[in-house]
Amino acid sequence: MTESLVEEATTDEWSALNYLAATSPLIIPTTSSNIIPTTDEEWYIDSGSTAHITNNIRDLKDPKPWRQSVTTRGGVKYSTHRGIATAGDIIIDNCLYVPEWPKKLISVTRLAKEGWEVSFARDTSIIKKENQELYLERIGGLYKLANQQALYTEIEWHERYRHLPFSAFRYIPEAPQHLHTSKIQCAPCIKAKMTKPISYSYGIRTSRVGELLHADLCGPLPVQDLYQKKYILVLIDDYSRFIMTRAIREKADAAKALQEMIPAFEKLTNYQVGGIRTDWGGEFNSNSFLKWLSNRGTKIHPTVPHHSETNVVAERANRTIMTMIRANFDILPKAL
Repeated sequence: MTESLVEEATTDEWSALNYLAATSPLIIPTTSSNIIPTTDEEWYIDSGSTAHITNNIRDLKDPKPWRQSVTTRGGVKYSTHRGIATAGDIIIDNCLYVPEWPKKLISVTRLAKEGWEVSFARDTSIIKKENQELYLERIGGLYKLANQQALYTEIEWHERYRHLPFSAFRYIPEAPQHLHTSKIQCAPCIKAKMTKPISYSYGIRTSRVGELLHADLCGPLPVQDLYQKKYILVLIDDYSRFIMTRAIREKADAAKALQEMIPAFEKLTNYQVGGIRTDWGGEFNSNSFLKWLSNRGTKIHPTVPHHSETNVVAERANRTIMTMIRANFDILPKAL
């Protein structure tokens, strides 16, 4: 078949193109039974079509005028433009825009020429190219590109979000609506949460944000991050349970980090910090740090030395952070 790109065509040129289109049409063997109205987002895989077709001009990037006949049992239709379209993760070259076409088509013949492999099976049909795989959804006797995210299993969603608790998926807009009610047990999470139970409980005893902050140092971690930091400084507001963290290299950096985090907390919340509770470790009782707290009117509330249960708020935050870190060790490279 002869094809010509038409940018500025005269009346005579259009007549010549119409003659070419009529004498050597593009054949797409479709029937009235399998042509169905669809939404703009649906792309169907057609093994009989020899061209990609869309019915929405907005699908085309930089469309160019292009007149070409498309023949079905219902008659002959003509394209008006041609361009590059995107269907999911597939870049479609030479996609025709046919205004009256009932559905969008991706040609298997064209896909094969572009290096894609198409596999149709009873349970799972896929399109793949190198390391890229796209799943197809069967609708009656037709196949369309499926919502790839919707095909993730519940455990895959959980792992892709770094072992986020299922209940928290209610706040993830793209997650399936039922995911936050999942009862699936994650083995790495269960293993990561195996800790000695804390017998001491602590309720909220403050009346406003910033009245008391709990601070503690978590680490050293088994691996360093890309910046050679192996400790995590945790700061928790007693009233709101709002948590701030800062990665540091050495324990000696904790006091300096707190001198930056406390003003940042006050600026964020518009509340002045009234007191800070620590385990009275050496990183928190340097003379310069104590003097800094005293000058700004911040009271010190030390816990009982060597009894972590008396600093339960900070220790519980440490446990949450370490649980997520340990759960991700199985899927993340150690360098990260």
